[in-house]
Amino acid sequence: MEEINKEPFKELIKKYRSITSEQIEKISKCEFCMGDVAAELTGWGCTLTCILCLTFKEECSKCYGIECGVNRKKYACVGGVHEKTYANIGEAQTFNELFNAFNERANHIEEWLEGFDDEFEDEKTKE
Repeated sequence: MEEINKEPFKELIKKYRSITSEQIEKISKCEFCMGDVAAELTGWGCTLTCILCLTFKEECSKCYGIECGVNRKKYACVGGVHEKTYANIGEAQTFNELFNAFNERANHIEEWLEGFDDEFEDEKTKE
């Protein structure tokens, strides 16, 4: 297992945690358009604007689609253990739900990174 570049993940976590409910409400054109708000604030939902996709480019270009098998384990994206927090952002219907979904996603990615570090260290000690 190879080590990953954690900076884009940290940038995304920081971005999620910096968003206020007031920002969400100000940007929103309607209370049921939270996916559009998420996209505007974080690039969520599109490989052309997502912070992670822009960073990993070719390596992670398939993470938005179903065909991604290898990269999903390596990069926090839309599938597997990451699916719930990703989906919660898109399914949010109120300002508060979106605010909470951003924070849950930030917490999830942070915990995943810590677990990845542990797994990487375990692999290094076996060599």
